Amino acid sequence: MADSAQVHYLFKLFVGSLDDAGHITEVAKQVNEWAAKDKVAVKSVGAAVAKGKLMLTIGYRDDEEPYEVALHSSKIGRVGPLDGDEQQRFTRAIVAGGNNWPPVLGHALYVTKDGDLYLVVLSLVEPPREE
Repeated sequence: MADSAQVHYLFKLFVGSLDDAGHITEVAKQVNEWAAKDKVAVKSVGAAVAKGKLMLTIGYRDDEEPYEVALHSSKIGRVGPLDGDEQQRFTRAIVAGGNNWPPVLGHALYVTKDGDLYLVVLSLVEPPREE
């Protein structure tokens, strides 16, 4: 059974440029500012590159308490033959990338015009623990 708190029906598209290294810096800032201003609970992320621009879709809910999230990106390799070996290599890189930013709420992939594969990780920013 699905976690009903993760189910969502609202989406917002963000479009912007990748930074010089191919990362989502500009668009991630737009998403964070919007989520804080509109007080939404971000649930999912999707990514694509078209016409040299990054498109990020954010799934969200506006009927529950908002929480802070962060978007990160990491280059995980150059797309080649997409054979079994490359699939395994990319899978290991996706797992490692996700482990850099726990707890992960969602992830997406995008490919730049140069054929570089990037991982986008949507993670929950946990409040500091009181001791």
